[in-house]
Amino acid sequence: MPLLPKSLQNMTEFKVPMPKFSKKIGMNLGIEYLVRSGLAGEFMEFPCSIFVKSANSKVAITINKANTGHTKHCTQLSVKNWFISDCDEDQPIPSMQEHMVRDVDLHISPAVVLKGFSPLYFDCSSLEWKRNRGNNGHPMPDYIYEDYFHKMLSPTSHKVKKESFLWECFTEAYIPSIKHMVEGDYSFDEFVPRSIRKTVKDTIYAKQQRLVEKNFKTIWWAWIKWKKFMLFDTVPGELIFMRDYSAML
Repeated sequence: MPLLPKSLQNMTEFKVPMPKFSKKIGMNLGIEYLVRSGLAGEFMEFPCSIFVKSANSKVAITINKANTGHTKHCTQLSVKNWFISDCDEDQPIPSMQEHMVRDVDLHISPAVVLKGFSPLYFDCSSLEWKRNRGNNGHPMPDYIYEDYFHKMLSPTSHKVKKESFLWECFTEAYIPSIKHMVEGDYSFDEFVPRSIRKTVKDTIYAKQQRLVEKNFKTIWWAWIKWKKFMLFDTVPGELIFMRDYSAML
């Protein structure tokens, strides 16, 4: 991946209206700039997944290049809506609907931007300003900056959050009793910091996964399939499509 796309290198001002956001994008002005300007889409990779939820449902949206339908003007993409909160225990993978969408229509397609849903909140990291000091007054080397930039676009914290989100849906479908098999406090006082609650939950989920892998082989193989079809090591769709979902608010 290049350090910056060409469209971003000479960008000095926003050329599109800034939408309102339901939550702050954190204190990372770089990420906020990419989202508000619409330039986050320049970093889209395939396959891509977006986890969204409504008051009563959770859906995993996956986007990948289709095997057919390519022209010199546009590319056909396969968009799948996986109904992860409505999966029966006798299904190896959730039910899904597949749509063929042109790449030029991706950000306005109702198969991608689901009405009434909101994406999983994007966990972004920031670069400590101290990192740009101590180099004889010069900025950090490009290769170091590029590494930080890539980690900012696809932070480990967000990958963990997506896996936890998917794991919750998975266990509710296949092994809801797992909550009683692993010790841990699943309820938190409202005054407990969000970061602490998240850390505790992630630790509990990791213990649950080790238990399932060791003692419930059939269920574990189903989890492997869920991850294969819905979790990818690419720039998160929650970042790429944040602006599109915010525009519906």
